[in-house]
Amino acid sequence: MQITDSICIFCGASDHVEQKYINKAREIGQKIAQAGYRIIYGGSTHGLMGALADGALECHGEVVGVLPQDLIESQGKHENLTELHIVKNFFVRKNLMAKLSNAYVVLPGGLGTLDELLEFWTHAQLGFSVKPIILFNQDGFYDKLLVFIEEIIRTKFCAKENLQLITVVDSVEQLMAGLQS
Repeated sequence: MQITDSICIFCGASDHVEQKYINKAREIGQKIAQAGYRIIYGGSTHGLMGALADGALECHGEVVGVLPQDLIESQGKHENLTELHIVKNFFVRKNLMAKLSNAYVVLPGGLGTLDELLEFWTHAQLGFSVKPIILFNQDGFYDKLLVFIEEIIRTKFCAKENLQLITVVDSVEQLMAGLQS
């Protein structure tokens, strides 16, 4: 499947993570913008979210934020985006992000990022979406989650075919190749 327009990127908004995660998010934002894709993300100025947006904007990329009203104070709204949608809640946020995107990329993050990954993976499993999902497993960040998914498969709570619904990559080069394939 050729991705033609917008990439939805889910990632953390914590400022308390190791700098390597912030740096990689900025680099990914730059590479995606340089490749001509528009980024759809959570709208925050903090953590990986802020670094991702700043990296893309530094390369004159288009960045669209979707931020729930209740998070403006705690996560900060990015003032320099191409577009910023302030929405009522997380449900509206995820629906709008899905509507605006051709594919999903999941970078390291916390419970919100995990929620987004699992929700869109479930949509793919149920046939509600055929959009590609790429899991960026920086420095093995998602290794334990993937082991747990294998346990879910081993115990027959999930079919093995569901692993084929996501692509796991561990380098920016693999990520970009996945977006272009």
